[in-house]
Amino acid sequence: MSTSNAGGLDPIEAGMGTEGVLKRDKFVGRGALQWLVGLPTVLFLCLAIAGGVIGLAGTGAAVTAGLVMGGVSAALALGMAFMWMTLSVLRTVLTRDALHVQCGLWGPRIPLDRIEECRVVDVAGVRVAGKRLVKDRWITTFVMAPGEQIEVLYTDQGGAKRGVRFSASDPQGLAEAIQRARGGARIDTSAEASSDIEAEALEEALAEAEALAEAEAHLSGQRGSAR
Repeated sequence: MSTSNAGGLDPIEAGMGTEGVLKRDKFVGRGALQWLVGLPTVLFLCLAIAGGVIGLAGTGAAVTAGLVMGGVSAALALGMAFMWMTLSVLRTVLTRDALHVQCGLWGPRIPLDRIEECRVVDVAGVRVAGKRLVKDRWITTFVMAPGEQIEVLYTDQGGAKRGVRFSASDPQGLAEAIQRARGGARIDTSAEASSDIEAEALEEALAEAEALAEAEAHLSGQRGSAR
């Protein structure tokens, strides 16, 4: 895994805003995900080229078969390349009035005045993109690599509780910049945030254990009635 900051603005970053920008961050994830997506992309590209050659140089039924194979393989290669571009690069732009977090083409734009809390947490696993319900809050996750991540808790336009957890090349620096922009206090320490994560995990484990115990009790009751 490695990270990098943008030396210049790519088209996606430019579309995220160029005025009033306080800080930019660009995280490029490198690891198993890129291999899993990159190798099929190369394979389908080679099949597309082979199909095109067969279609152009072949005769009879081989022409149709080659062109079909080439077309299907080219479409699959483009799809895999699109997945690689959208799931391997995470861009963050902080302006005077909003925080933009974007993984490929997706991600929230959060007004600074709706942010409730910003902290750095330590995450052991990798979850490129997804959502999970923690207590009464949906949290969007863009974790490209294990280690320190930024977690921002906020309310959306409808008043619903939301959150986003994402990777950054400089988590501490970006989190502090977010706090300064919103006039907040210093960010939570990693130890404090990690304890919150452990508490959430413990709460989820206890809930699962209670559900399992209830299921076993119900099953035992049914067996007793059958006797």
